[in-house]
Amino acid sequence: MALKNCDRTCDFTDVLMQMSGKKNSKFMQKLKEEQSMLQTEIADICSSFGCMSSCVTADLNAYCSPAGTIITQALLKPFFTAAQIFEEIGPRSKISVFRQIPPQCYYLINIDQVQGVVKGIAPSKELFKTPEEAVQKEVSMKEELKNKKKADLEKQFLKDAQNSVPFVCRPSLAREPSMLCCAERW
Repeated sequence: MALKNCDRTCDFTDVLMQMSGKKNSKFMQKLKEEQSMLQTEIADICSSFGCMSSCVTADLNAYCSPAGTIITQALLKPFFTAAQIFEEIGPRSKISVFRQIPPQCYYLINIDQVQGVVKGIAPSKELFKTPEEAVQKEVSMKEELKNKKKADLEKQFLKDAQNSVPFVCRPSLAREPSMLCCAERW
C-alpha cells in the first residue's frame, strides 16, 4: 500500500516507463551525444526517486518502524558513501560533479540531504542556476565555522596565558648557565 500511495504522489513508475519506452537505439545514441537531453531525462528520475524514497521511508516507518529507514538506507548506501567522500574533500569538490548532473540530482551527493531522505524528508526542491551557486552556502558556512574556531582558539590561548602560573627555572635544573632564567611572567 505504501508503494502505491508514494508512486501516485511521485510518479516514479511513470518516469521509469517513459525512459524505458524510449529505449530504441537512435534515442539512446542521441542521449549519449547530447548532454542536455541526458540531463533532462536524469532530472526527472532524480526528482521522482528522491520523492519516492523519502515517501516510502515515511510510510513504512508509520506502519512498521524502522523498516522504511533500514530499506532506504540500504538503497542509498552508494550515495551515502559518495556524499561522505565529498564532505571530507570539501564543498568545492562538488562543483565538478554538479557540472555533470542536473540540479535535481544535487541532493544525492549532499550528506544532509541523503540523511534526510533516510528519515523520510523529501530532498530540497531548491534549484540553483550554477554549480558554484549550489555550494556557495556550504562554502560560506564552512568559512564562518573556521573563523569562529580560530577566534575561539585565540580567546582560549589568551585566557590561558593570563591565568598561567609564572614559569620558574631553577638553577639546579639548568644544564648550562645560559639556560638560567628568572621567575617572571611571559
